[in-house]
Amino acid sequence: MNKKITALFTALLMLLNINAFAFTDVDSSTKEGNAINELSGLGILNGFSDNSFRPDDTLTRAQFAKIAVHML
Repeated sequence: MNKKITALFTALLMLLNINAFAFTDVDSSTKEGNAINELSGLGILNGFSDNSFRPDDTLTRAQFAKIAVHML
């Protein structure tokens, strides 16, 4: 079941090319930056109010829980 969800989510990301929101500290020309922007466009990731994503910060337990719930 978990592999099916992962495969479906990956396929969905590949089909959608959503770059609705660009963060000031994320390079959109990299794979990681593109994935962050796509997940932001899907509403799974939000970033911070100062238009930053802070990709090098440690992910808190609350942030992980929010991401997990929105992915399901």
